[in-house]
Amino acid sequence: MGTVKSLYNTTPAIDITPSGLNGLANNGSVTTSVVNNTSYLALDFYVELTYVYGTAPTANNNITIELQASVDNTNFSDIQNPPCVVLLTADTNTHRTGFFVSALWGNNYAPPPYFRIRITNNGGQALASSGNFLKIVPIYGQVV
Repeated sequence: MGTVKSLYNTTPAIDITPSGLNGLANNGSVTTSVVNNTSYLALDFYVELTYVYGTAPTANNNITIELQASVDNTNFSDIQNPPCVVLLTADTNTHRTGFFVSALWGNNYAPPPYFRIRITNNGGQALASSGNFLKIVPIYGQVV
């Protein structure tokens, strides 16, 4: 009898950085293009947000990351809970945070067929004009 283990995509991470993430104003939001999991057929996705501020944000303010799901790639859900809330430090260093789509999707077994990721900057300052990225890595199952 085989054992199912995680298999991370062996190609580099897929850049899904939404237009407008660089320079995103305080209280502004951007949404990625659609990720089509009917093509990837992934059991989950690891997501990494790289962010930097040109002027230090207010400590303990946040960046909020939320998921919008769709079964038909036309009608997307309202924002799902729980969001990923990234607490900020008052500096201009480059930071990275990672999470799984399943965590934004209520820890369900697999991501929805289609989804978008929405990022909201609540930092008190705009994000820097460059250096901000959002990347995903599909996670598959393999029987060994």
